[in-house]
Amino acid sequence: MSNKMKFSVVLALGLAFSVPSAECVGDKTAAASIVAKCAEAMGGETRIREIRTLRAEVVYPDHDATAVLHEIRRPNRIRTERPGEYVSIFDGKNGAVWKFDSKDPGRPPVRQNVPDLAARGLETDLVWFMPAFFDYPAESAGFAESGGSKCHRLIVTLPLGTKAEYLVDARTFLVKKIILEETYQGQTFRLEREWLDLKPVQGVLFPSRMSYAGRGGAMAMAEVRSITFNPEIGDERFAVSGEIK
Repeated sequence: MSNKMKFSVVLALGLAFSVPSAECVGDKTAAASIVAKCAEAMGGETRIREIRTLRAEVVYPDHDATAVLHEIRRPNRIRTERPGEYVSIFDGKNGAVWKFDSKDPGRPPVRQNVPDLAARGLETDLVWFMPAFFDYPAESAGFAESGGSKCHRLIVTLPLGTKAEYLVDARTFLVKKIILEETYQGQTFRLEREWLDLKPVQGVLFPSRMSYAGRGGAMAMAEVRSITFNPEIGDERFAVSGEIK
């Protein structure tokens, strides 16, 4: 393969070219240092480690003003519920979705037929709320720019195979953006969220707003109405068999 062809392949993959020797692509040692500094910047390694569950109410305005409830148990369980519309659950291995009947709000939600591959999409919802590099190994992938800031690129591979990329500000060591690509039924979707207006929650910095790709592909802004760390969340909330609780 010619040098020109090699350059084109690397460019297509979106890898960084000017990477100092102190932080080589795929360097887990450098990644561990960045992760430690991010934990310290967010509130300290001890506080981060002590977060076992998370409950957030988030408004996605391109849908409506109803807050969506996200409940997470680290490292890889998540339940998402839009009242009166749907409930989706990922139990660490499998995913399931139930839908409510808008014409009969008193009727229990009905479980939908969800392809096995769709579970990957439910798993990836985890990456937006708790940096996956606090639970899974990360690799350094050089640098990128985001919003005029130089950022470290950290790549984390989730258990079902999806790769999540985190851009961590090289000056503040706070998360700026999260990027991942999902391939489903032959189509690849690029998803991004930017953490904005970080504020202390129980001693840990957390975004009060997050950008996201809204309907029609237009950029929208989610509002984090409330966030609680370590609420009591029973196992039944993450069960994908039987009736939802």
